[in-house]
This record gives sequence, C-alpha cells and structure tokens, in this order.
Amino acid sequence: MSARITIILCALAGLACLGLFFQYRAQPEEDNISALPSPPAQTAPLLLDTAPLGELSVSEDGLLAGNSRGEVLFFPGGGQNAAPVIRKISDSAITAPVLEQQGTYYVGDESGVFLACSAAGQTKWSYATGGRIAGGAIHSRGIIYVGSYDQVLYAFEAASGKLQFKYECGDSINGTPALSETQQALYLGSCDGIFRKIALPSGDLSASIDLSSPLPASPLLSAEILYVLSHQGELLALRAADLSVIYRVQTPDNYLSSPYADGEFLFLTTSDGAIQVHARDSGKRLDALETSEEMTPLQTACNGRYFALSARGKLFSYRRHDHAWQRELLADFKSDFRQSCCLAGDTLYAADSSGGLFYCRIAK
Repeated sequence: MSARITIILCALAGLACLGLFFQYRAQPEEDNISALPSPPAQTAPLLLDTAPLGELSVSEDGLLAGNSRGEVLFFPGGGQNAAPVIRKISDSAITAPVLEQQGTYYVGDESGVFLACSAAGQTKWSYATGGRIAGGAIHSRGIIYVGSYDQVLYAFEAASGKLQFKYECGDSINGTPALSETQQALYLGSCDGIFRKIALPSGDLSASIDLSSPLPASPLLSAEILYVLSHQGELLALRAADLSVIYRVQTPDNYLSSPYADGEFLFLTTSDGAIQVHARDSGKRLDALETSEEMTPLQTACNGRYFALSARGKLFSYRRHDHAWQRELLADFKSDFRQSCCLAGDTLYAADSSGGLFYCRIAK
C-alpha cells in the first residue's frame, strides 16, 4: 500500500512541475518587468457619486474637475480631509479639464459653451461655440485660448470674454493646444491631420505640417521641442521655431492619447492600453513597459518613478534599475477607469467611470 501511495504522490508532483513549466512558458515575452514587493499604501475614496467626473486638473490650491451634471468640483488641498466645494455652472456635462486663473474657472461643456465663472459659481461671461469642447483652455498674457469640435480655435480676453480672433481648421480640435512663451505661439493638432503653429497675439498661421492622419490628442512641448502622435502611429519630434522635423518614426500601433516625456524616455500608450517606451532623442522603441494589463495613458512621473493606472483600477509604479524595469503595485481600487491618474504633491488621484475619486499617497 505504501509503495502505491508513493507512486501516486510522485505522479502528482510531476504533474505540478509540468503545470508550472507551461505556466512559465505562457508568460508574455515582451512584458519584461520584474515585480517589487508592495508595501501598504495609504489609499481611500474621496468621492463616491453617480455623476462621472471629467478630466482632473491641479490648481495651486487643490484639485478641480467637472462632472456629468454640469458641476465644477473643487477639492481644497487635494480634499483628503474635506468635502468638495460643488458649483453648478452648466446644464450640460463637463468632461474637459478646468483651468483656474486668479480665482476664475475657465472650462467648456459638451454643448459647446465656454464659460468663465467665479469660485462661487457665478458666470462672468460665456460664449457658445458650434461644437462640444473636450480639450482644456490655455492662458497667456490676459488671453484665453480654447479649441472646439466646430473646427475653430478661439481667443478671448480673459476678463471680459471679448473675442480676439478665431482660427478655422479643417476638422475637429480635440486636445489642448501647447503654448510656447518663447516663440509667442500656440501649437495644435486637428482631426484634419494638419499640425499648426499659430502666432500670438495675431492668430495668424506661421507654420504647418500635414501628417495625413487625425491628431486626436494634445501635443507635448518640452525644451522647445514638440512631440506629436498621429492616430495611425506616427511619432514626430519637431522644432518649435519652425516645425522642422528632428525625427519621424512610424510605429505599428494606433494612438488616442498624448506622448509623455521624462528624462531620456518617451512613453506612448496605445489605443488598446499597452505602454511602450521610446528613446526621447531618436524615437527608437526601447521596451514594452506594460502589456499584461490594459492601461490608461501614462502621464505622470516623480523622481524617476512613473505611475499608471489600469482600466480595472490597479495603480502601478515603474522605475528603471540596473537596465531593467521594475513594477510595484501601489493600490487596487477595484473599479473601472478611462482617464489617467494625476499627481499633486505626494498624492496620486484617480477618477473612475462611475463618479468615484480615489487617492493614494506615495513614499517620497
């Protein structure tokens, strides 16, 4: 009997080893990251509501977001110990990021109305464009700039709302323009596939480049170099002075989000949620940072750590160590997410798809 039991136990052990072998072989080769132990993180929900929040933005005094009820929510100091201040300013949903400038909130809604409101929720001025407003506004030298789905870039006097100029593109403007104070110019993409440099304050076109593919997200401007992603996967680095091409790389993926730059790296998040790492100076692809999870766009970094949120609510930190990427799970919010997390001070914030807002403090 004992011999039979021994044979059975050996057979079971062999099957277990075989299972571990095939499990190892089944791991994706491209996702070349090692896992770090996950210390307890300070996490909590700030808000659990039924009105989904728009894109989060950080002001000097706290956190701002619109919602599907046409309200602007202000979380003082990040709001970890205080209820949000809620102001009803529109009858339409607000998904665009809110710009705060000297106590005034500037934001567009889904009906295409752009509003300037006091912190008390009183409308200072408004302007009805011809399409929804999904991108954020930019402030420079007393003028507010914003793009609309009606294909027009608008410039308003910040104090009065007086229209300064309109620049018409060939298709919808989805993202937020990039501003160069050095060049005194705005840079914007459009779904007509043309990337433009607009001179300020005149609103005249000073340079353009046709990429023949929709530009669905905001350009990134850093150190007077523009990084632009087309929907069909072309990555460009352009000089802000004249839009001359530094490099132009065709990737095999599609994109709906902006590139993110930090140090020597560019991070690109594909439309199906994979995070790719490219060399900032050449555009060459270096690594696949995340392929095992469907991710929201990576848009946040601090002190050599990069933070991204999965579509199912897992918050990860990545860092480069000894020529390899390491991944650490900071929190699992167990909810569904579409937008990126954002960092304010030592705290990461994330808005889910159902009206929840969560935070996670990170170690310095």
